[in-house]
Amino acid sequence: MSVKQDFISPEQVYDVLIVGAGPVGLASAIALYRRGIKNILVIDRASEFRRVGQMVDLLPNGLKSLKYIDEL
Repeated sequence: MSVKQDFISPEQVYDVLIVGAGPVGLASAIALYRRGIKNILVIDRASEFRRVGQMVDLLPNGLKSLKYIDEL
C-alpha cells in the first residue's frame, strides 16, 4: 500500500500530530479517535507500508495492559 505525499495542504489544521506509524503511534491514533478526537494526522518516515519479519516482545505487565486498552 503506497502512501501519497500530496494529500496534505499547508492550510489544513490538525488537533493532533502523531509522528511514527509504528505500533505505539497507531495505537495512540486509534485511542484518540475512540475518545472523540477525529482530526488526527499520523506521519511516518516510510513512504509505504511493507511486510517485514519483525517481532514484538511483551513482558507480563505489557500483556496485562493490553486487556485494558479499550478502556483508555
